[in-house]
Amino acid sequence: MTIAAGFVCSDGLLFASDTLYSGEQRRYGKKFWTSEWGATTVVFGGAGTQAGLLRTRDEIERRIEPTADRYVVIQAVEEALALVEEKLKPSDYERTEALIGIRTSGGYWLYENQGGRSMLSVVDKVSQCVGYGHSLGWYFADSLFKSGMTIEWAKKVAAHLVKQVKTYSSGYCGGRTHLVALPASGSVRFIVKKAEIIPLEEYLAEVHEAMQLVLPDKRSNDDTALNRVERFNETVRTLRKQFFLRVQPTEIKISSSVIATKITKPTDSE
Repeated sequence: MTIAAGFVCSDGLLFASDTLYSGEQRRYGKKFWTSEWGATTVVFGGAGTQAGLLRTRDEIERRIEPTADRYVVIQAVEEALALVEEKLKPSDYERTEALIGIRTSGGYWLYENQGGRSMLSVVDKVSQCVGYGHSLGWYFADSLFKSGMTIEWAKKVAAHLVKQVKTYSSGYCGGRTHLVALPASGSVRFIVKKAEIIPLEEYLAEVHEAMQLVLPDKRSNDDTALNRVERFNETVRTLRKQFFLRVQPTEIKISSSVIATKITKPTDSE
């Protein structure tokens, strides 16, 4: 159950999750943690039961030395996952599905334990989702996040992704939205306050609502619905050809060649 996601950005890694744990009892809490050993920083978390995630976190920290490099961390995480699997003997839907970010002086990497087992592998694409809502999460991540994008953009995609998964997962994902940014250099940042999360969720909300404008309703026939779709598609094609900036008028001078197209709601006569 639940949802967690990781993004490989041009300037670091970003992680996102809801706060509902898997299991028969509804428990809520954070799902990502960070630790530092010398020049090595690790972000561990994912989807699963509270007992599985917390025990795995503790076993990882117990195994890693201050001089640990990336390969020592990988071995420690695999040993921790194997131990917890043996101790808890979870059912298939209670397994710990982990996402691990490792940053050293040589770079940063996103790992996962495919299928909830103990062996880690590098995520071979720019994003990954685990947990009950992973399929819906994949749709949003694959549609909205591409190679070379920054942590700043990933935050907007991740907030939108978690919100939509919570909305459409029939209660299997829920609670609050948490984000964790692991930049290529500098401090790890947890983004958990509603005052920060809500604006990130709203950034893509208008696009989501705009797509719903083309849906048939009681005022339209088939021809009207098709006309709405064509107008929407035409607007999108136009925007692709134009340079669009969201800035205050006092911040920049925009030449007459820059045009912003606004999608308007259809009227009854359209």
